[in-house]
Amino acid sequence: MRLRPVFLFVIISIILGNLDFLHVGNWIRERITTKVSQNAFTRWVGRDYPKADVQKNQQITELEKSSQRILDEDILRQRAIVDQHEASYKSVKARMPFFPSAADRAELGKYESTFREAQTNLSALEARHQGLLRQLKQLHGIRSMAFYEEQKQSIRQAMRQLHQTSYDNAWWSTLLSGKSDSIKDLIVNFFVEWMYTFILMFPFTVAYFLLWRTPMTIWQYSSAPSDILLGTVAWMVSAIAFVLPIAIFLFLLRFVLLKNSGKRKAV
Repeated sequence: MRLRPVFLFVIISIILGNLDFLHVGNWIRERITTKVSQNAFTRWVGRDYPKADVQKNQQITELEKSSQRILDEDILRQRAIVDQHEASYKSVKARMPFFPSAADRAELGKYESTFREAQTNLSALEARHQGLLRQLKQLHGIRSMAFYEEQKQSIRQAMRQLHQTSYDNAWWSTLLSGKSDSIKDLIVNFFVEWMYTFILMFPFTVAYFLLWRTPMTIWQYSSAPSDILLGTVAWMVSAIAFVLPIAIFLFLLRFVLLKNSGKRKAV
């Protein structure tokens, strides 16, 4: 089986992690969305950036400061307290005799109660922080750069997870299959396994992103029934941004394969 140099380059690049659907897709998305974010998208959200009313901007600023303060100060301090009480509780528990007395059990119960109380306080602070983030998202709204950036990060995270799953499965399947008699066979089998897993898992990734992740994000940024139409448009844009780079890549790959197949028939 003779490999063309370009396909050999693609295969080796995939193995080294320098070229894959994730990087190619992100490159295409960056090129597509940069102009959108700088021009049309900026005009679309113009009423919020920077033409939003002063009161709304003040609310966003105050909530951002409060959220950051809770995260950087209160939650970090409470986590340290939880760790301290947990260490004390575990230390006392480790010193307990096999048959503890009533006094020993009472002492251990006191440390455990303190530890559980610290955990409860930490959970309350985290819930308060999440509530502030929810208010911030509602103030920003769907027509905001905050929503746009969160969708970009969600797409990157989904594609990164898909790529990692495909890579790990292809790597172990190729090594454990025992079907590779040479380095060339190993590389080819790895590429085939990686492509097969990627194509097989891609519809599930799309379904998760479009049927769960994106609707949840739209719901978090919605504040009124009028946002239903905006949410529908945002959902369609997210679907296009997620699927388009892969569709372009597969179309070009199919075109190359058909072209090579036609040349072979002609020969």
